[in-house]
Amino acid sequence: MRLTLGRVFLLAGLGITCLLAVLLGVLLRGWRSSVMDRARSLREEASGAIALQVEDTIYQAQRVLEDEESLVHLEAVRVAEPLSLETSLFAQLVANPELAEVTFTVARDSAPPWQMAVVRRLDGGRIVTRYTALEGGRFVVHLRNRLPGAALLGAPLEQRVDRRADDPTQHPTFRTTVSAPFYGRTIWTELHWSELDADLPPERRRVEVAALKAVEDRAGRFQGVLRVGLLTEQIDALTRRESAERAPHLVFICDEQGRLVSRLGPADRLREEADGELRVDPVAVPPELRLALAHPMLREVQAGQRLASGDLVSGGRRFLVTFRGLERTQGWRLGILVPADHYLGAYVKTRNRALAAAGLILLAIGLVGGAAVRAMGRGLGRIVDATTRMASFEFGAAEPRSAFRDVEDVMRSLELAKTALRALGRYVPVDLVRELYRTGREPMLGGETAEVTVMFTDVKDFTSLSEALSPDELARLLGAYLQAMTGAVHRNEGVIDKYVGDAVMAVWNAVRPCPGHAARGCRAALACLEATGRLYGSAEWAGRPALVTRFGLHADRVMVGHFGAPDRMSFTVLGDGVNLASRLEGLNKQYGTTILVSGAVQQAARNGFTFRLIDRVAVKGRREGVPVYELLGETGRASVGAEVVSAYEQALHAYWRRDFDAGLALLDSQQSDPPSRVLAERCRLYRSQPPPPDWDGIHVATAK
Repeated sequence: MRLTLGRVFLLAGLGITCLLAVLLGVLLRGWRSSVMDRARSLREEASGAIALQVEDTIYQAQRVLEDEESLVHLEAVRVAEPLSLETSLFAQLVANPELAEVTFTVARDSAPPWQMAVVRRLDGGRIVTRYTALEGGRFVVHLRNRLPGAALLGAPLEQRVDRRADDPTQHPTFRTTVSAPFYGRTIWTELHWSELDADLPPERRRVEVAALKAVEDRAGRFQGVLRVGLLTEQIDALTRRESAERAPHLVFICDEQGRLVSRLGPADRLREEADGELRVDPVAVPPELRLALAHPMLREVQAGQRLASGDLVSGGRRFLVTFRGLERTQGWRLGILVPADHYLGAYVKTRNRALAAAGLILLAIGLVGGAAVRAMGRGLGRIVDATTRMASFEFGAAEPRSAFRDVEDVMRSLELAKTALRALGRYVPVDLVRELYRTGREPMLGGETAEVTVMFTDVKDFTSLSEALSPDELARLLGAYLQAMTGAVHRNEGVIDKYVGDAVMAVWNAVRPCPGHAARGCRAALACLEATGRLYGSAEWAGRPALVTRFGLHADRVMVGHFGAPDRMSFTVLGDGVNLASRLEGLNKQYGTTILVSGAVQQAARNGFTFRLIDRVAVKGRREGVPVYELLGETGRASVGAEVVSAYEQALHAYWRRDFDAGLALLDSQQSDPPSRVLAERCRLYRSQPPPPDWDGIHVATAK
C-alpha cells in the first residue's frame, strides 16, 4: 500500500501518540507498581508490628504459665499447701493486669483433687480466690471476696453453701490437657466465657482465651493442670487503637473461616456459633470488610505461608488487604484493610496532569499539522477524487483545471487514461475491463475451464434486408437492433462475447461469478425478444418489417480465457459446448422455432420457465444425440398452449416407439404449430419407408 500525504500525517500523528502513550504508560506503570509495592510493604510491616503486639499480649499468659511452672519445679510453690499456691497465683494476677484468672487444678496421686483459682472480677477489678475441695464426700466451694486493692489475706475464705461444685478434674479442659497427645505441651483455647463466671449475668461475664499445661514437680511427678486466662478486651482495645492511629487502615482479627475474633466497636456483642466457639457479632460490618472476610486469599495463610496480600473492589472503589497468621492462637489471622486511593492519591493526580499535558500536546500537533496538510492537500484533492472515481470504474469526463500546474498536468493525464478506458470498453466486455483495471494485470494467453451458459443469436434473412438498404441506413438500423439486444443481455448479467454481423454471442459466468447462469440466459433470450419487439414498433424503425431472431443456448464446461496471438488476443470461450450452442441456434430453421436450448439448460432452469421437448438431435459435427427443448416463456406465460405441448410430446414419444400412426393422430389437429408439422412429416415418411431395425429415434442434422 503506497503512502499518501494525509496517510503520512496520520501515521506520524499515530506514531507520536503511540510513543507518548508508551512513554506515559511505562512511567505511570512503573510508578504505580512502585507505589503498590511500597503500599504492600507498609501493610506487611504494619501487620508484623501489630501482630507482635497481639502475640505479646497473648504471650503474657504463656509467660505466667512458664513462670509458675518454674516455681513448682524449684519448690518455691508448695502445691500441696493451698495457701502457698494461692499466694503465688495472687501475685501473678496482681503483676499482670491483663490476666483474667490463674487456676491450678491439683491432682496428685497421694491426695484427693482440688482446685485453686484466683480471678479478676469486672466490678472494680476485685481479685477473688475460689477454692474447690473435697469435703465430706462432696466438692465444696470456698470464696475469698477481697475489696479492690485488698491484700492477699484481706478477706476470709468462706464456704459457699448456696452452690454445689463438680469435680474439677472431670472438666473437658483438664481431661484434654492431660491426654497423651497434649501432655506436657501448652494448649491455647478459643474465645470462651470464663467458666468461673457461670453464676454471673451475661453482661458481666468475661470473655477470655486461656493457655493450659500439665505441670510436673522436680521429680517428674504429675501435680496438676495450670490454666492462665487472658481478657480479650486487651486485644479488642489494641486493634481499635491501631485502626484509629493508622486511619484509614482498618485493623481486625478473624479466624480462617472469616469470622471476626476482635470487636470493631464497643457496642459489638459475642455470639455462640454452632461449633460452640464464641465469635464477634458486630453491629455493622462495612461492605469492603465483608468482602475481605470472604476472600479466598484468607485461606492462603497456612503454616508455610503466614502472609498474603491482595486487593478487592467494593462499591466501585478498590481496597488493599493483607492477612498475617498469628502464632499461639487457634488459626487466627490479623487483617489490615485500606482504600487503594490512600496510597494512589498522589499517583492519580500526577497521572491526570500528565494525561492532560499529553492531550494538549497532541491537540497542538493535530491543529498545526492539520492546517499544513489542508493547505497542501487542496490541490491534491481533485486528483484523489478522480482516482477514486476511476477505482469505482467511473470514467466520465471532467475538466482538468487546478490552481497548481503540476496537479493540472496530472489531471490531464488521468483524463487521457479515462478516454482510453472508455474506448476499450466499447471493444471488449466491460466486466473484463473492470477486472483488468482492478488487478492491474496485463492479459496473457491461456485460460481455465468453467461452467458457463452460452447463447448464440442470428437474424433470419438479414442478407436480403441488407441488400435493400444503404450502408449508412444499414449501420444505423443494425446499431439500434444490437443496442436493444445488448441491453437485454446486460440487464440479466450476461457479457457480450462478440458481434458477427447481425449475430450475437453472449456468455454467463465467464468474466464474473453468476449464480443461476442458465436461468439468467433464458431470461435474457426472452428479454431480447421483448426489447426488439419494442424497437420494431418505435418511430426509429420507421415501419420496416420486423426481424426474426433465433436463439440457441447451452450450459457446459468450456475453456475461458485469452486466446489469439501474443500481440493480438480476444477474451472468449472455446470448446465443444460453444459449438453445440451455435448448432442449436441453427436448428431453429428446421423446426420453425425461436429459442432452442439443451437439456443441461432445461434441467438448470426448469423451475422458472416452461419448456417443450422438441427432439433428440445429433447436430452437425457430433455423433451423440442430445435432448433439445424449446423455451416457451416464463412459468405461466408460455407462448404455446399446454394442450399443444402435451400432444406434441406424446406424439414424439410415439414416434420414438415407431408408432407413427399414433403420432400422426395426435399431430393432425395442430398443423398450425411448426414443430408439429415437422414431426408429422417425419411420421408420414417413416410410415411409408420404415427406418432400419437399429434406428434409435435420434435425428441427425446435416445442416448447421
